Amino acid sequence: MAEETQPKWEGKASLELTAVKAEQKKKTTKWAKEKLAMIDPIQRCLSYQLIDNNIGFKSYVATIKVLPINIDGCDGENGCTIEWSFVADPIEGWRPEDLTSFIENRLQIMSNKIEQALVQTWSPSV
Repeated sequence: MAEETQPKWEGKASLELTAVKAEQKKKTTKWAKEKLAMIDPIQRCLSYQLIDNNIGFKSYVATIKVLPINIDGCDGENGCTIEWSFVADPIEGWRPEDLTSFIENRLQIMSNKIEQALVQTWSPSV
């Protein structure tokens, strides 16, 4: 008996941006291909490395950890700290503090999105 195949799902999403013209988007897109090296759900950490990019990185390995804030013996009840550490070869045209600032900016964006998602998830529906 032949196995019946289900049709593939297909879809498309689009969004009009009236404030940005197509010709304004002629800049080269910056990209990086990353590889997950390790994930440890018990220690709440992961490591990844850049394996290809057009940004100028020769070598880059990072570890992101989520650490509980311990105040007065309350393990994690006071929030958490996200720690993003990295080791990288020097990048042409950058200073070490430029890379640190870049990572801090990305961490701020990421943490804002995490907080927004958690607030939406845990907010009681009206």
